[in-house]
Amino acid sequence: MQGRKTESSGGDEGIQHVDAKAIKTSLHARVSYLLSFIGFNSADVQALQNVAPLIRPHITAIVDSMYRKLMSYDITKASLIEPSGAHVPREEIVTKERDRIRYMTSFMSHWVLKLFIADWEDIQTFAYFDRVGVSHVGQSAFRHRGERGSLNVDYVHIALLLGVLTEALTTRILGFDKLTLEEKTAALSALTKAMWIQNDLISRHYVVPVEKLLPPEPPAPAHPYVPADDEPKCPFSGKMKAVNLTNP
Repeated sequence: MQGRKTESSGGDEGIQHVDAKAIKTSLHARVSYLLSFIGFNSADVQALQNVAPLIRPHITAIVDSMYRKLMSYDITKASLIEPSGAHVPREEIVTKERDRIRYMTSFMSHWVLKLFIADWEDIQTFAYFDRVGVSHVGQSAFRHRGERGSLNVDYVHIALLLGVLTEALTTRILGFDKLTLEEKTAALSALTKAMWIQNDLISRHYVVPVEKLLPPEPPAPAHPYVPADDEPKCPFSGKMKAVNLTNP
């Protein structure tokens, strides 16, 4: 999946062409652009797969720490837990919250593992990461998960969580004594690229296209103004000499 190189005059030989409209409407086109620009390749896939057996036993603990972080702020907790009625017993609320968190930690654990073991040559892998984004803007993107798979979460919380998670995974990978410095470096480089790819496939469902932010152009007049033959003209019209602004 690479951008198409074009040949043109004016020193642009070899520049890669990216269809600005296609990357907004076609997942395949967007992924091709992402992989090419960020430089994600087979070496990165291999680096992630190499650390997968080492990181797998630690994923549950890492994800649990992420949800403890989320539940420690009222603003993030409110976006994860469905509100209950005023007369719902406390025990029922606690049970619902526990079930909800159990479901979400299970989902997140699967997602984190997928970052390391996914088939990055398969477009369905990117379709999955794209649905992760869809599921956070109030849509049910995973049919087998029903309504439980949809949330309404402001992007700021997602961006912060991705940052905290990246730091936690980085710290864990750096602590693996079985890996050489070169293997750790390769794994962290690949993880950084993978996280930014996932970040884009989430944020694209939040970001408003720039053309929608630009003020609309004023409509052209239905009947352009044309002066009448007998309309008074400026008495100085045609008599003004050009003014030299550079050498007064």
